[in-house]
Amino acid sequence: INAEYMGNTEVARVLVKDGVCHGVVTADGRELRAKQVITDISPHKVFGAMVDPSEVPVGEIKRGNARKPGFSGFCVYLGLDKSPEELGIKDYSIFIDSTPDSDASQKRMSSLEDNSFMIMNCLNIDDPGCSPEGTSLLWATQLYDTAAWDDVSPTEYKALKDRIA
Repeated sequence: INAEYMGNTEVARVLVKDGVCHGVVTADGRELRAKQVITDISPHKVFGAMVDPSEVPVGEIKRGNARKPGFSGFCVYLGLDKSPEELGIKDYSIFIDSTPDSDASQKRMSSLEDNSFMIMNCLNIDDPGCSPEGTSLLWATQLYDTAAWDDVSPTEYKALKDRIA
């Protein structure tokens, strides 16, 4: 695969012509051409706000409306002033939980208070040059069933995210 990853790059529009995706326009106005575009944004956001409405297939709108959201990920990104070796990190992904019982872990993902399952990734293991020598880039992801957020009001959302972090 000949691909380029561009972290911290906001995409404003997905370019589609005659039903074929051919690139993106970044928030700073750069037009990037591609044979394929991969996104991890919800279909509602992509087809509702990022693609010209005349280019959105009716079937994709119906498919998107039929989907039930699965899990949402809450991520905290960390830049550390020690290398992975100094931190004892040997693997790209580390799964952390207080129990080996995966059924119990999945049930707790429905709670904002009692969810101990987390994934820690260290980008330096896969790409040693991604940060200056003697440093590390890590991110921790905690997964939640989308229903866990149902009773959180918009005014409570930011404070709750800060507390969870």
